[in-house]
Amino acid sequence: MRPAVRTCPHCRAACEDADAPGARCPGCGADVAPAAPLGAGEDDPLIGRVLGRYRLAECVGVGAMSRVYRASRTDGPGEVAVKVLSPKDSADPVLVQRFQREQDALGRLRHASNLTVLDFGHTDDGGFFLVTDLLRGRTLDTILRSDGALEPRRVVRLLAQALDGLAEAHAAGVIHRDFKPENLFVESGEERERVRVIDYGIAKVQPELHAPRLTAAGSVCGTPDYMAPEQVRGDELDARADVYAAGVVLYEMLTGSRPFSGSLLHVLTMHMHHAPEPPALRRLDLTIPPALERVCLRAMAKHPDQRYPTAAAMRAELLAALPEEASPGPSPPSRPAAPPALPGFALPLVGRQRELQLLVETRRGSVLLLGPGGSGRTRLIEEWRRLLAERGDRVVVMRADPSTARVPWRPVRRALAMALGMPERPSGADIERATRERPADRIGLREVFGLGGLAAPEEREYRRREAMAAAVGILRDLGAAIACEDVDRYDRPSVEVVSEIIRDPGMGRVVATASSRGDLPVGATIEMGPLSPGDIAQLGVDVLALEQMGVDPSRPQLPLVVESAHHAARELAEDGEAPSRLASLLGTPRRVLAAAVVGGYEVGVEAVAAVSGITEVQAPLSSLASRGLLRLEGDRVVLPSPTLRDALYAALAPEERSRLHRAYAELLKAAHDESVLVAHHAFAAAPDAVPLEPLERAMLSAERAFDDPGAIRWGIRALKRARRLETGRE
Repeated sequence: MRPAVRTCPHCRAACEDADAPGARCPGCGADVAPAAPLGAGEDDPLIGRVLGRYRLAECVGVGAMSRVYRASRTDGPGEVAVKVLSPKDSADPVLVQRFQREQDALGRLRHASNLTVLDFGHTDDGGFFLVTDLLRGRTLDTILRSDGALEPRRVVRLLAQALDGLAEAHAAGVIHRDFKPENLFVESGEERERVRVIDYGIAKVQPELHAPRLTAAGSVCGTPDYMAPEQVRGDELDARADVYAAGVVLYEMLTGSRPFSGSLLHVLTMHMHHAPEPPALRRLDLTIPPALERVCLRAMAKHPDQRYPTAAAMRAELLAALPEEASPGPSPPSRPAAPPALPGFALPLVGRQRELQLLVETRRGSVLLLGPGGSGRTRLIEEWRRLLAERGDRVVVMRADPSTARVPWRPVRRALAMALGMPERPSGADIERATRERPADRIGLREVFGLGGLAAPEEREYRRREAMAAAVGILRDLGAAIACEDVDRYDRPSVEVVSEIIRDPGMGRVVATASSRGDLPVGATIEMGPLSPGDIAQLGVDVLALEQMGVDPSRPQLPLVVESAHHAARELAEDGEAPSRLASLLGTPRRVLAAAVVGGYEVGVEAVAAVSGITEVQAPLSSLASRGLLRLEGDRVVLPSPTLRDALYAALAPEERSRLHRAYAELLKAAHDESVLVAHHAFAAAPDAVPLEPLERAMLSAERAFDDPGAIRWGIRALKRARRLETGRE
């Protein structure tokens, strides 16, 4: 179980193991252990006392520096909540200023989704108290712990109200800085649930030009699980930090879990450098609307400029993502009544329980998953990663070069960047910081990321060994789970690294997938074949619909075959149209999908827009995502599986492939991208007429990266092209 993390009420540092007896803040040494809840009567000397016009009746909440009481008015009917700062804490000027800042922040707010300040005063013994509305209900945190993931429409109803409260706060110059489920109070009314944003105790109230600073410059305040990257760094904050936190809350409401888990350092590192796993992948058993997922991922963008500029803007798109009028109604009169809806596209994992159990129970060692494309290797790995993440285990992912060009070291670079908290294209300074505790790996790591420069022939083997030793050593020492997907699509140096960690994973575990063993070491192996007819029956799909799509459910079938047929049958049932494969798509969606497919298994949204020639690609991408042909992960377009991508690529006309590859080559060349990647697209565009220069550059680049097979491959292509140019045969 993850240790409790609490922010210190004095210096706002993040404190782990905060529930332990006598726990103290590592920053200032203050006591951060939770106070024991107080009962009624003689156990709490404040019960029955009158503060101003309010008689305290019951303690309803205990915080780090204050207690909240239910109280009755002495001057009339009605009950209120009274938040009391104890006399001891009232002697601390910082805590007093924080208490007064909450009063100042709430005093500016009048929206029904924010708590209302009714009064403020001093106790006889020198304490302070704040009077607000009395709320009856539960916090969103309590609801999520009891109910798990929430139904999408309930998610929109609740979060839209909370964003209303934030929007008013931002307009009034107040940044909450601790927006999280614990600070969203849900009252149950007769008609609907009502949300109130509470606890503005560490809010930033603008302007604060002449106010004393309550946090040192560069200090971090807030709750680690919901902090924006700039908040983790201690940078100056604006409303977009609250937008990021709202994205995290939305993620938790959709999936029932936070996007990042593990140690405090790991969570903060992930918030700074790594995109979250898309909610739909985290919960494959749920139907999460793609439009809601896009709102969530945009709100959680690492750079503030890529998020919604305001809470109001996020609220507007949240409501547009799931409008009430989008709920299914009767079929139009011109179309026959549709048959009962088929299950969603993300089918449950069946027939792989034994394999999944083996992976989960493997604490150390290596397992190789072998099977043809479409056998469900990727799906099984995703489920394994999800289960490990739920129990707090760290997982590092290594994937094949998404461009299909086999750029040297690209799978290993991605895994090392994730492991070390670096960008995928780090600078020398990034590597310097990442290797402070491993200076011996610095030279090798620079080689892996292509920052080593040209190597003299006599130095080449030495530098190759340094690169291999650094990559293998760092991955072994992680003590984490490493998922190496589609290893038979890796470049040679990456295959060598995977082979070494399979032989000896150190304190961690390795799960690798491939269509065949190839040169990988002998070890524990799981062979993945087709699903049996009994397994197919467990999926709950319409057998007649599968047969209509040409799939015989009485015979063993690969999971991808069943899923594709099921998806096509669902569209036919719902829309009365032909299955949405590339051949049947028309117009803008087809052009966008073709551009994405030629780009590889994963490509940037901006690149798809540039290559397809379509400026506004979000609508067609969303349509394609709803059909299960791709996924949107932040600013990336991801094809569901290499096998599906390869099938779609093969369906393109040769002249269309050539045109799109040429566009990618020109785009990447202008951006000074990887030489191998530029040559890959230039060669695919015109194998018999490719310019000689990109082939030669790719050969030299592969040679410098110690990818000898790649260098030979590009060298042979360059040689053939040079001979054709010499003989004048074009």
